[in-house]
Amino acid sequence: MSSTKECWTRNLQIGWNLAKESRKQANYMKCVFCGKLFTRRGKRKLNGKFGSCCSVVCKNLNLRGKIVRKVVKRGQQLVCKICGSGIYAYPSHPRKYCSIKCRTNDDTFPKYGESHYKWKGGIKYHRGRDRSLRKWMRAIIKRDGRNCLICKKTQGEMCIDHILPWADFPTLRYNLINGQTLCKSCHAKKTKRENKNRDRKGRLKNGYKKRIWNRYQKSGMV
Repeated sequence: MSSTKECWTRNLQIGWNLAKESRKQANYMKCVFCGKLFTRRGKRKLNGKFGSCCSVVCKNLNLRGKIVRKVVKRGQQLVCKICGSGIYAYPSHPRKYCSIKCRTNDDTFPKYGESHYKWKGGIKYHRGRDRSLRKWMRAIIKRDGRNCLICKKTQGEMCIDHILPWADFPTLRYNLINGQTLCKSCHAKKTKRENKNRDRKGRLKNGYKKRIWNRYQKSGMV
């Protein structure tokens, strides 16, 4: 009885070993790069591209020089306006010169003075150096004192504000009726409200401009 049991277990063990060896032989593969035999495990069984090498080092060495990146040329070949050398430029950033030296040698390029595209007639205005504006601010402070006309605050930093904005109503810039004293927080709220009603070029929208002008007229300041 014991001999038959031992024979059965021996045959079973032999069968298991044979199945194990057959599975190993099925997973054995020769490395494409170094020629070493290795067993494929896990994802390398399914992935034939990267599972054909025994290690990551062999995989990288095998792929080196085989991957060719496709370079998509989106620009265009242009010619320099001065020296005639080739320029590779993109459509979004067209170029006329190959270098700064060629650009400065071009007589038609606006450089400075009257030939510059931002020339305003040679008038240099600085708002902080305007004597009439400073005189206007002193008159507003003398009239209102340190009293905010909106929240009636008397302490803290005060700002001299134009009721109708400086940039949009140039004729009323130095008019004493167009000035008021505000605290810092009230002045920030008023400026924020004005900036919300401006277009992309920084000008007040027509609806808001008419609204504040009508309010200014109704208050009896004009």
